[in-house]
Amino acid sequence: MCESRWTFYDPQSGTQTLGLYHGADSGHVLVFHNSNVLIIDFGIRESKSYTIQHNDSLITLGIERAGSSFDYTFHRKSLYPEETLLGKFKNCFSWKPR
Repeated sequence: MCESRWTFYDPQSGTQTLGLYHGADSGHVLVFHNSNVLIIDFGIRESKSYTIQHNDSLITLGIERAGSSFDYTFHRKSLYPEETLLGKFKNCFSWKPR
């Protein structure tokens, strides 16, 4: 059995853990967020990806077949990059209309 875990920081909810178990013989997959099971999938023996929304992020977990083994990937993308960037700078200026 293979296990992969990724820990990331989310400004809205703090430190988060996303994990994936993949059974070597059975091919069964379990995706979890912190202690909560999100996805159960059976008999995965080829490449596949799972997409999850967490707050303002879209997270993609990938299972990629590499010969007789598998590689596991994590990709996180903000759904609202402009608002995230604006939020970082909105308190830097004290401009008020007259």
